[in-house]
Amino acid sequence: TTVFYFSAMINAGMGPSHVNSFLTGCNIPPVDESTLRKKQKELAPIIINAAETSCKSAQIEELECSSSDELEGSFDAGWLKRGSGLSYNSQTGT
Repeated sequence: TTVFYFSAMINAGMGPSHVNSFLTGCNIPPVDESTLRKKQKELAPIIINAAETSCKSAQIEELECSSSDELEGSFDAGWLKRGSGLSYNSQTGT
C-alpha cells in the first residue's frame, strides 16, 4: 500500500504532508512521513532509471526515423493578446 501512496505522491507532485492531508480528507488513515521518505529513497532510483531509459529509447527511435543526421524541432507559441503582427504584448508569452 505504501508503494501505491508513494507513486501517487510522485505523479501528483505532492509531498508526504500533502499525501497525508489527502488521505485524511478521504477518511483513510495517514502514513508516517518517515515511511514515505524510506520508500522514496528505495524507489526513486528505479523511477529515474526507467525515465532515462525511456527518453534514450525515444531519442534513438526519433533519430532512426529522421532523414537528417541532426535532430531538429520547432514550436508555435500562442499569445493572450493579439498584436498588429509586428509586436505582441503578452506578459506571460503564452
